[in-house]
Amino acid sequence: MQPETTNLNPGVTEQVTPPPQAVPPIQPPPAQPPVDSGAVYGGGMGSKKKIIGIIAGIIGVLLLTIILFFAFFRKSGEGNAEITYWGIWENEAVFQEIIQDFEKEYPNIKVKYENRADIKDVPGGYIAFLKTRINEGTGPDIFRFHNSWTSLLSSHLAPLPSSIQKEVDIEKNYYPVINSDMEVNGAYYGVPIGYDSLVMYVNDDILSAGGYSVPHDWLSFMDVARALTVIDEQTGEIKTSGASLGTYDNVDHAADILSLLSVQSSIDMTSLAGVNASTDEQAEQKTTLAKNKMVGVLDFYTCFAVESDICTPIWNNSMPNSKLAFVQGKVAFYFGYSWDILEINHANPNFKFSVHPVPQYDSSAQGKATLAGYWAEGVSIKSKAQAQSFQFLEFLSRKENMEKLFKAQSAQRPIAVAYPRKDMGDLLKNNPYLAAVVNQAPTAKSSLFYSDTYGGGEIARMDVYLGNAVRAVQAGESSSKTAVDKLAEGLYSIFVPTPDESK
Repeated sequence: MQPETTNLNPGVTEQVTPPPQAVPPIQPPPAQPPVDSGAVYGGGMGSKKKIIGIIAGIIGVLLLTIILFFAFFRKSGEGNAEITYWGIWENEAVFQEIIQDFEKEYPNIKVKYENRADIKDVPGGYIAFLKTRINEGTGPDIFRFHNSWTSLLSSHLAPLPSSIQKEVDIEKNYYPVINSDMEVNGAYYGVPIGYDSLVMYVNDDILSAGGYSVPHDWLSFMDVARALTVIDEQTGEIKTSGASLGTYDNVDHAADILSLLSVQSSIDMTSLAGVNASTDEQAEQKTTLAKNKMVGVLDFYTCFAVESDICTPIWNNSMPNSKLAFVQGKVAFYFGYSWDILEINHANPNFKFSVHPVPQYDSSAQGKATLAGYWAEGVSIKSKAQAQSFQFLEFLSRKENMEKLFKAQSAQRPIAVAYPRKDMGDLLKNNPYLAAVVNQAPTAKSSLFYSDTYGGGEIARMDVYLGNAVRAVQAGESSSKTAVDKLAEGLYSIFVPTPDESK
């Protein structure tokens, strides 16, 4: 709105006729110096000052307009943009409200969400697919990746700008394992909007019928699991297993369970591969220590499925898939992630079970650790809208928006994804499914080996090497030491590929 004025030319005075009355003679004015030509347009020096004031006011309005424009420009994500967001596992309805809220706050940015439900079916694995699409310039602006992929994708991810990192503050607001997973060479490459970890599922009826309580350490766990196992005396068939452990191909999350045991045993997988040392002598020492610990892990795990002087098999390759056996009431203890609840409830809605922290190796922080397994959101290095994409990630990271996502997920299915922020852990402390996940989060660790990430390539190769080690020991084809030596050789071939392999 323009300011109102009653005299559009204040430099020109109006002529007023005096009332008819006697007045004293008017003295002639004193002689005036010549005036410049500006007087005829502005009415002299007083008019000039007024004109200068008007001009200054106009300039001030223009400057204010420019400042407001650029402030709005920055608020809108530094320009118009449409960003493409490739999610995984979540349908569009979950993000509908949060995207609408974002577009209201940043009206110059539009977000197009796509659920890449085909991740399981991509030839060659999802990592190669992502890299190819990004290299070709046909990839997304934002995409989801597994926490174990950060270093593999760091060359295709844009690091968080300092301004966004300051707002998100992963080191302060998120669990330590997230801070470690998302950082590569001093830069952060992703922001998770959910969190999960390995937990222990318990068949409450089997446990109570046996008169046992939930075990908290691995030695007690093995004793209880053996005591709860029921074997047919005539056929030797396992009718009810105390725990679905010991084999590889019919145990869901076998790789993750072995990773859990490795993490609790303080095994450095890069040392196992022989690549985490500055000298050959140091590498040999670290590798020997890591191998010895891994032999212990392999012996303990396969002890649930082999016959020996100290082991009694309570699980074997003839059993059905471990998750199916658990749902059918044939297993007392099952290890999985919170999202397994969706399949369990779908298969048997009336099944009674509870979720607990995993058993401990010892009372140390490392010994009490669990395995973190979650997904994060990152921005493509080839994105033409990096600034706007990071603005969206910052928006997603806000506590109030994570709560909105959690509510939207809960409306879609029986369980939502736990919060990745440690300052939101108390919100889930009474959740029967997620309390164990967040309670273990402060001491969670990550590993190289995970199941069901569909990464392909190097991820798939590592799974083969680990699976072969378990199969060889469980079948009695080799000792644990020999199996671990072959596993270490396989890992070394991934970390230090030959010239032909690295092309």
